[in-house]
Parts: sequence; C-alpha cells; structure tokens
Amino acid sequence: MRTTHTDHGDYTEELWEPDDKPGGKANGGATPGAAPKIETKTGPETEAKVDVGAWPVLDEAAYHGLAGDVVKTILPHTESDPVAMLLQFLVCFGNAVGRQPYCIADGAEHYPVLYVLLAGPTAKARKGTSAQRVRPIFKIAASDWVSNNIASGISSGEGILHAIRDPVFGTDKKTGLEVLVDAGVTDKRVLFDEREFSSVLDRMRREGNSVETIIREAWDCPIQLRTTTKQSPTKVTGPHVSITAHVTIEELRQKLNQTSMANGFANRFLFACVRRSKELPFGGIPDKDALNRLSGDPLADTILRLLRSVGVNGASRMDITNHLGRNTSADRIDAALSKLLDAGKARFDKQKLNGPGRPREMWFAISV
Repeated sequence: MRTTHTDHGDYTEELWEPDDKPGGKANGGATPGAAPKIETKTGPETEAKVDVGAWPVLDEAAYHGLAGDVVKTILPHTESDPVAMLLQFLVCFGNAVGRQPYCIADGAEHYPVLYVLLAGPTAKARKGTSAQRVRPIFKIAASDWVSNNIASGISSGEGILHAIRDPVFGTDKKTGLEVLVDAGVTDKRVLFDEREFSSVLDRMRREGNSVETIIREAWDCPIQLRTTTKQSPTKVTGPHVSITAHVTIEELRQKLNQTSMANGFANRFLFACVRRSKELPFGGIPDKDALNRLSGDPLADTILRLLRSVGVNGASRMDITNHLGRNTSADRIDAALSKLLDAGKARFDKQKLNGPGRPREMWFAISV
C-alpha cells in the first residue's frame, strides 16, 4: 500500500493505493500523484470522464437577479468566495422574509428556509468574511432582523426551540387561576450562524441529545415543533429556522457519520466548497451608494404594494398620502414615486376633472 499526496493549493489530498502489480503500474498505469478519474457510461458508445480532483465551479447562471447583483457589487472588494457570499445572501433573505411566501410541491408548502454548510480550509477559505460582507446590506434593509434574529451556539434541540419558544402558562397555587410563566418569543424567525459546525457534529453523537432530530424536523417547517422532555417541554408554533455553518473538509469527512447521511439530516444541507477568491489582505470598501441601491426603499415598497392591491383602479396622490397615515412629507413621496417610475415598476396618468382645477395624477403598478 502506498500513499500519494496531491496538492490542490488550499488543501492536500491523500490517496491510498495498492502497490504496483508485476509488469506494470497500479491503477491501470496512471501517473503517480495525478487526480483519480471516474468513467461513467452515458450511452452505448459514449463515455464522460470526470476529474474528481478539480475544484467545483458554480455556473455563471447562478448569479442572476438581486442575489447576483449583490455578489458582483461586493466581490471586487473582498477575498470571500462568490459562492459563499451568494449562499449567505440567500439564507439571510429567506429567513428575513419569514414564513409568508411559499411554493407548493407534491401538496406540501415549502417556505424559504435554507441550511447551508460551507466547507473549506481554516482561515484561507474566508468563510466568516462572506457573512461579514453580506450582513451590512441587511442592516440597511432589515436592521431589526439583524439585531434580534441571528443566533449561534447550537448545543441541543431544546436550545434551538428555546430561541423561538411559545408562551408558557401555569397555574397559580394560591388562586388556581392560569398565569403566564414565560412570555415566549413572538417572532419565530431565527438564523443560526455556526462558525464551528464540527462542535455541533460532536454534540450529535452524545446519547440523548436531540439536536439532530430538531434540526431535521425544523427544515420541514411543520405547523408545530416540540420537545418531549417531561420536566420542561418546549413548543414552537410556526418555526422558521435557517442555518449557515462552517466546517473544514477534513472535519466533515471525519465527523459526519453514515447514520446522519442516511437518515435525512445531511441531505437537508446544501454543501458548498469555498476558498479564497483572491489575495486582498486589507480588503476594500464597496461604494455606500451601491449598497443602498441594492437594499431598495421601504417607502417605495409600501407604495408599490398599495398600487398592486388597487389594480386597474389606480391610486391618486391623496390615496397614497392617506395610506401612509398622512404623516409622510410630499418630498419623500415624490422621491419614492420617482424611484418606482425609473425602475419601471409604476406609471402615472393625468385625468381631467369634470369641474375646474388641475388634472388628477393617478398611479398604477406595472405588471412584470
């Protein structure tokens, strides 16, 4: 038995191969140190050869829409892997929008929750940097969510549920009346940012630890999630749990056991190989105006929702002012309407009145 070391730049792969057979080399005469090849029959007369040693590269088509714009705006100013930033953005977005949008597949409602596991070398992969680069956009667009809905330190299934627990009621021993023991958490959105996922994998091996079960069940977004402990049962109605986790490739190979790969735990995670995109020791500073443009305009979004709700009837300036509670200045409304107009999301018509006075300005949403 001999060991071959293959240098992939960010990590070294070890291959254990049998010694050379008499009269030739092992592995069918392959050059020692070369990445192994896998031949897959794709038809009666064709073969496709896949280099398993090559670093996987995400297709350019994945960087489309707003998520792609975010990555392309930040990428020149960071060493982070574009794949890592793309997935960090999608996980954050899916958790921030909450349990409102969904698609139906095979009769089940699927909400925008994602579990992502970024695998790469320690430090050199810039796994944590990818989150630090994406989060400022959400600080602009959803500052309350960034402050209140991101957690870390998964240690048990009970701990996961405690972060988004339902209210707990008990009975007052003196009066016999029902009383509130724990107010619980109203907002059921939580994103667990686990920079040391190998520790989570270690805890999963401990007898009686329910972390694997709860992670697996939370991904399905059930109507209710609960623990079955007798002393302190915890219940969550409408959980919305997302996970971004970091691990080295070596740790993942060592600690993700066959049971977790077979019972549905592992296939709930989207695994991504990540590495440093470039050498940029001090990083860069993306243009603030560019980041602001990526985050939209809350006032413009509110007006657009109104225009979409009224449909072909449209909304006048007075309708818009009243909808905003009559406490938004005309200048701010003008600016928001201009953004919608420039973005091609709204249009306006001027309608003549029957009596005297200026024409009335009516605004309509543009269907996409």
